Amino acid sequence: MNKSPVSLSIVIPVYNEEKNINKVVRDHLKTVDDCKHLLKDWEIVCLDDASTDKSLEILQQLAKTPNIRIIRHERNQGIYLSFDDLFKAAKGDYIYVTGGDDQWPSENLTTLLTSLLENNQDLVIGVRENRHEIYSLWRKILSYTFNLIPLLLYRTKTIDANGIKLGRREIFNLPLHSSSFFGEIERIIEAKKAGYSIGFSPIQFLPRTQGKAKRAKRKNIWATLRDLFKYMFIYQSTSAAPSKHKISFL
Repeated sequence: MNKSPVSLSIVIPVYNEEKNINKVVRDHLKTVDDCKHLLKDWEIVCLDDASTDKSLEILQQLAKTPNIRIIRHERNQGIYLSFDDLFKAAKGDYIYVTGGDDQWPSENLTTLLTSLLENNQDLVIGVRENRHEIYSLWRKILSYTFNLIPLLLYRTKTIDANGIKLGRREIFNLPLHSSSFFGEIERIIEAKKAGYSIGFSPIQFLPRTQGKAKRAKRKNIWATLRDLFKYMFIYQSTSAAPSKHKISFL
């Protein structure tokens, strides 16, 4: 086991999560305290994607706590650009990606961090073993399809690619061509090509109890298919266009 403590950034995208985000952040503060023997230093970075509810106000109050930083989009950019900006803002050598909707219990951080250290891995992907109990039939079909495609085309297992994960910061800043759900599949494929070790670990996943679910919209599905076919032809390329959207640091 690699027992060296790590420098960790916990990144959380937020959009209209006023009913959840306070609990999510405070739960992670407690979990960080519980596993502080595994951490050299840490931070929590939240990005408010131009929420129209009280999410930003709540985040600003939370940011008075040491080690919590807030980023804000001046206009809504969507989940993919939100993650991109979070990855760029993270200062830790390792990044833990989770959600602001309280469907991912904070104990998952301990699970993935322990797996990463015990198995000397570069990236650990959390697998929602119960997601098919929670998903609708439509979501089950989408999940199965988008897990099968990279296995058939690239011989790369990408189970639950768009779920929570923990890994080296450079993996989260790999240049990608995709700007859709397929982006996280591309990230895993590119990480494998670059020689990073990738592991999978079962994690907890809960039904949403507060707020409005962000469902898989048709436009997102088409964008994912577009990126999939684009990547089939250009995945050997190592460059990606830089982001042009505007963010502000609070």
